[in-house]
Amino acid sequence: MKNSKKVWKGLLWVAVCAVALFTVQELFDWLAPAAAGVSVAFAGFGATAEQTNRGTVTTVRSAGDDGTVERQPINKPSISQKITKINPSLFPMDSMLRELQTVPCKSFEYKYYSVRSRGVESKIKTAYTVTTGSEAGAKQLDVTNAHIFSLDTNILFPTFNVDNDTKVATKVAGPALNPLVCHVVAADGIGQGKITVYPVNAALLPALPADTPLLRMGVAKHENAGMSDDPSQMPYSDSNFCQVRMTTVSEGLYQRLQEKDVQFGLLDMKEQALLDFRMCNEADALFGVKGEFVDPISRKVKYMSDGIFRKIDKHLDMGTETKITNDLLYGWASDIFSGNNGSEQRIMFYGRDFGRALAGAATVEKQLEAGKTEVVFGISFRKLETTDGVLLLKPHDLLNEYGYERAAVVVDPANVYRAVMKELEATELDRDKVGLSRSTDIRMDEAHCLAVTNPDTHAIITCK
Repeated sequence: MKNSKKVWKGLLWVAVCAVALFTVQELFDWLAPAAAGVSVAFAGFGATAEQTNRGTVTTVRSAGDDGTVERQPINKPSISQKITKINPSLFPMDSMLRELQTVPCKSFEYKYYSVRSRGVESKIKTAYTVTTGSEAGAKQLDVTNAHIFSLDTNILFPTFNVDNDTKVATKVAGPALNPLVCHVVAADGIGQGKITVYPVNAALLPALPADTPLLRMGVAKHENAGMSDDPSQMPYSDSNFCQVRMTTVSEGLYQRLQEKDVQFGLLDMKEQALLDFRMCNEADALFGVKGEFVDPISRKVKYMSDGIFRKIDKHLDMGTETKITNDLLYGWASDIFSGNNGSEQRIMFYGRDFGRALAGAATVEKQLEAGKTEVVFGISFRKLETTDGVLLLKPHDLLNEYGYERAAVVVDPANVYRAVMKELEATELDRDKVGLSRSTDIRMDEAHCLAVTNPDTHAIITCK
């Protein structure tokens, strides 16, 4: 009898241990996806090119009794949040867009309205020269930011001083004590950057070199005017197409069953696929081009999205300078921050050659030595303070890989967002049940596009 009780107690103890072991295993597998994200973030140190494409995922997770990975579910509702935690610094543009606000989109084409802030500052785009025999009267000028001007606007030229006795305007090195003022008599080509001006306190409009600054003042209307015409304050429409983005992870039945040197299952494949998926999203967010076309082979309609490079029309360069100096840097900062009502702090992604050239400026070198950093969207940026605003600097590897080593893109996060037609979703495909394939397949897909508002707050810069 005593022996019988001992046997029953032994069996009960074995059963309790088995249940506890099973529970611990299930809990470990449930937490595995979160741990996997960490392994991806630190992978790749010392990995060779043959081993990795942006990182190697290692694992110590054991497979199930049959060699499968059934206890590693990945179809979790949190996948759209987890993807932003996978190497955020490697894909900063995509990380930023996933952290910013999103808006729903009900069709492939997302239309939105954008307002170009009027601001006050413009420049002469193409030099104006005085024509002999027709010096007097109103003259048409080719200017930047023509949208800030409207009919009857007064314009001040801070670098041209007028002699009150001779009524002659001449260029001066410093700020003019009696600056030239002109009046806009015709906004006859705002879309092409054209305005027609008449000199008010000078007899003739002087020759105006390219990059001559001009500043918007108030309007002067005639006594019978009933309203002002300010078309530049009206929003204009823009659009982008939602691009369907997809990747599929597949593991064959016999691949699961066979003995492996390293346990590398479907979950590990999912992590590698997400790395590549994010890289492709990053490239599209930067360089994509908007398009709607019919595939000539499949005869199916496909949609592609514009990247931010396609939405920016403010392009800055070094001009005649051979290296980036403090003066050139502060000039860029003025063009970036002034006259567009953007944020006081903006983000700059740059290629390796641009970074080396930028580090040559004395103020940049000094601030880099100070080691000022700031973490935004889970990404660590170096902080560069200028007289006009703060730039958060981040080297971007994809700019190097896609041939933009000598370029930088400045983004105002307050004026970009994503329009989402379909949130990121992971779906298990039952292909084995219908006889298509003896494999376990996971499809991950989403559909969204980029919206860029107030494009004057963003810029693309290139160096020599």
